[in-house]
Amino acid sequence: MKHWVILGICLCVAVEASKISSRNQQLQAPTSPCHKWKCGVGWFPKAGHHELFGLSNEACCERTCKLWTCGFGYLSNEAYAENVAQDDQLCCDRICSDEIKCPVGHKKNPAVMRLAGSSIEECCAPTCWLFECPKEWSTDHQKSQSIGNTSAECCKGHCSLHNCSDGYVADDTVLGELGNTDHECCHRQCSIFTCPLGFLVHPEKNATIGNSKEECCEPLCSSFTCGFGWARNTTANREFGNTSEACCLKTCAQHNCDLSEGWANSSRKLSLIGENVSACCEPTCRQHSCSDGWLGFKKTENVSAQTDDDCCFKTCKNYTCDSLLRGKVTASTCVSTWGVTGKRFGIELDTYNRFSYKFTTGSPIMAGGVMYYVDDMQHHSDCNKNVGLVYVTSKKECAGNKSQECESGSTLTHQLQAGQDEWSLNPGSLQLVADPILGDERVGKSDYACCEPTHCQLLRENKTFAEHGCESADKDDCGKFYYRFRRKRQISMNVGITWTAVECIRDERFGICKNGGKRTTGCGWF
Repeated sequence: MKHWVILGICLCVAVEASKISSRNQQLQAPTSPCHKWKCGVGWFPKAGHHELFGLSNEACCERTCKLWTCGFGYLSNEAYAENVAQDDQLCCDRICSDEIKCPVGHKKNPAVMRLAGSSIEECCAPTCWLFECPKEWSTDHQKSQSIGNTSAECCKGHCSLHNCSDGYVADDTVLGELGNTDHECCHRQCSIFTCPLGFLVHPEKNATIGNSKEECCEPLCSSFTCGFGWARNTTANREFGNTSEACCLKTCAQHNCDLSEGWANSSRKLSLIGENVSACCEPTCRQHSCSDGWLGFKKTENVSAQTDDDCCFKTCKNYTCDSLLRGKVTASTCVSTWGVTGKRFGIELDTYNRFSYKFTTGSPIMAGGVMYYVDDMQHHSDCNKNVGLVYVTSKKECAGNKSQECESGSTLTHQLQAGQDEWSLNPGSLQLVADPILGDERVGKSDYACCEPTHCQLLRENKTFAEHGCESADKDDCGKFYYRFRRKRQISMNVGITWTAVECIRDERFGICKNGGKRTTGCGWF
């Protein structure tokens, strides 16, 4: 009981205090009119705000939809943002939700679910069950529950409607059949076929129906192997072809050089590309003119060469008999006249280097028409280094003799002028054969073929040939006759006759001439 009394007293006190606070607020209310207050974002001035007083949005303004959050099943719409309201009906749109019931032949459109909509037209879409496929289309029963209202969405097209891609062409045999892919409705063309290495689709076959190497591809020259007499034409590697004529170039192996015109095939040129004389042929000896002292022969005219050594045979014309070296006296860099002092003269250095071994001590040597004998051969490194030096003596017994008697007379009998005076080693031993038939065209390059003892010519000039032997010669003039007998021998390319000549002498015991005198072997023609 006591508690209830106390509670009643407290309530009375509280009510009285509230009344006092309300009066105080009325006494303290602002006196500023609301038309001077600017509403914030999402607020709109209250109706009759010119008659209202306040200094806040709550006092002078009302909330708009901009400040409202739409509830479940609704979707905000910016067009309602300035509406003065605070509920879903005035600030939001209803969305297509599961609450919408679509009629038969329709189904909820996934494309607009969760979007604004509240009617069947907005939220539902017709299915292919309602669509009737036109001609050249067939019903696709698998799509009957799919949303669609066009042939493409609801029907299966015939191949007659399909546009083949590049590289395909329509297959006329399936135009009335179902299909909508290149594989179902089209033929492949060669233009999209990939040929193996060494083959390529020819441009003329691009539109041809095919899908194999045999149908579409043609060989390239890069895969062709050239046969004998042909070489690969690298510039034709990307060209079509499978023949030598198309893919290869002729080599010299196919070219026949004309021997009658002085041209011969060359083994080293067989693999070269070419089909003319300049590329494939080599000149033969038929085109070569032999130099002086050389002679051409028919047996060499088809030889591929252009030198005297290969095409010609050396004749005896310019041959120097090996036993008879000769030349002109040669000047050194410091001496042009030899014999002013000393017993030496210069010869060509090449002759010295090649034949110094023939200048044996005591060998007869004629210089400037005077006979000397070889004493020594030397080569110096001074100003005479460009020549070989021949040391001579006028007495044979002084050759190689260093006695005082020989040394005291060691000077040349006559001075020798370089380039004018000649010298010859072993003069009188051998000479070129006097050949009345072959003359200068006697082939040879050796003493055996070209030379004879000089005594042979002396016999020809100074004695008479005893035709029937020395026994038939005048016994009182035996010394004026000689007899000869011959033997046949092969001399280089010439078949020559060499003779052995014997001088006739008187046999005092029997008083007759006989062939018992000096014999000279190797004489040439008589």
